[in-house]
Amino acid sequence: MVGNESDLPFGDAFSPAQLDVDTGGYTKLAAVLNLVAEHEGEEAKFKSVVAECFFENSGTSDERARLVVLGLKGQGYQLVTDDFYFTDLGERLYDLKDDEDQLYREFARHILLNLHGRQVVDIIRDLKSAGQDTTADDIKDALNRYYDIRVGETSNHWSQMRGWLAEAGILDTGSPYYEINTSRLNEILGLTAEELEALEELTDEQRAFLRALAVINPDEAIENTEVRKLATNIHDQDIPQAKITENILDPLAAVGYLEVTSQRGSPNLIETTEAFGAEVLEPILEQYADRTGIPREALRLNFTELKNALDDGSSSEEETALTALGVRLGRQLGLTYVGRRTDDNGTNEATTDVIMDDANPTLTRWLIHCSASRSKVTPTQIASVTTTARLTNANTILYVARSGFREDATQMAARIMQNEPYTILKLSRQPDPAYDENPAVLNEALEAQLHSIRRTKEIPDDGPFRGRSFGIEKDTGAAQSMVQEFEDDFERFQESESEKGDLTDFTE
Repeated sequence: MVGNESDLPFGDAFSPAQLDVDTGGYTKLAAVLNLVAEHEGEEAKFKSVVAECFFENSGTSDERARLVVLGLKGQGYQLVTDDFYFTDLGERLYDLKDDEDQLYREFARHILLNLHGRQVVDIIRDLKSAGQDTTADDIKDALNRYYDIRVGETSNHWSQMRGWLAEAGILDTGSPYYEINTSRLNEILGLTAEELEALEELTDEQRAFLRALAVINPDEAIENTEVRKLATNIHDQDIPQAKITENILDPLAAVGYLEVTSQRGSPNLIETTEAFGAEVLEPILEQYADRTGIPREALRLNFTELKNALDDGSSSEEETALTALGVRLGRQLGLTYVGRRTDDNGTNEATTDVIMDDANPTLTRWLIHCSASRSKVTPTQIASVTTTARLTNANTILYVARSGFREDATQMAARIMQNEPYTILKLSRQPDPAYDENPAVLNEALEAQLHSIRRTKEIPDDGPFRGRSFGIEKDTGAAQSMVQEFEDDFERFQESESEKGDLTDFTE
């Protein structure tokens, strides 16, 4: 990418800092809108007045006035038409020129919802939470990688957008360190004061319960114990069942997210409300849909519906469902989406690699490999996915198979884990409808494998650390032969994959 090409609205000279001049009682956005109203349909006259009002002491006043016009038009903030008349948005903002607070609220809402502003704020949050820098270059790079939003190398359009969001009280200016006013952001995006207050007052346990419920997304009432288990597993929150009604269910019902039905002698049933879908589930689905390119409708599919799509769908529907399966499994495990790659290898048996991170308390990168093949997984396929893990810096592999795994493939995975810094987890007969009925089944299945893997990776007694041995059997000749075959296959795959694959193959 070169030059000033940008998917963000054009903003050169159209910024609060450059328009901060008192012009007859109005300043900044209100002043510009007032001048547009006085000169609708007269672009040349408007430019002349803008040059005089705002850039009188500049040696390039006419050029700056021209840039202000571009900032007002379709390639900018969409306030005027090409023939220089107010758009509906421009007219609405002009009517608010005497109410500065409401004016900037409405303008910021437009920026957030229609001009990629919300994605930029999301990127800043992500970078900050990961402990990374939030310079303009970092933001530009992350926007391109995660949202496919281009910002030219020399573009300063983000700086102007930051200025307008600051006028609305969402972001700060004048500092390389970003502060996001989340309360103001939510308020401008449409939450009422009561809803905002209720969200701010939720405990960590209540938020974890809501997020787990959003992952499950049940279309009918379910027992609260299933959500509690998932919240405990993926958000590391201790939610005692004994007081769950008092501490979790009743407060969430009071703010309108749940309906609770008591059952004598059994856990209470909970059912989501429309408010839950709009304020909790939709933002999560929208974020994943933006980042993965998967339609939100596909991300809504439960495991039973994903199975049906893979069984009976077209080739394109199969690929979408396969990727949605990888993302949904990762979400249910509490992971954060990073990137994906889909490949049919010319065999009409699509595979998808989804990269997801667990950054709590330290970074664990997952490669979730989903295959549409109905044949059992072979040792060669295990070797291939391990090579992909190397290319993506993944240290945990989740191999998701439609059928199962050959015994020698399972042995291969065990041997790799003994000698390489990988954890290889396997799921057979996927998608599994059992995850819809009991979401904790997924975590239980992986935990059972992890128990065995811990034994595989146990430090032997005769090693330098004198770890306690769990009696792993001595290798047989057959096992040694299998290892040699793996090493030959692995070396061949490393050579071929390094030639054709790198991180840029992944859609982020």
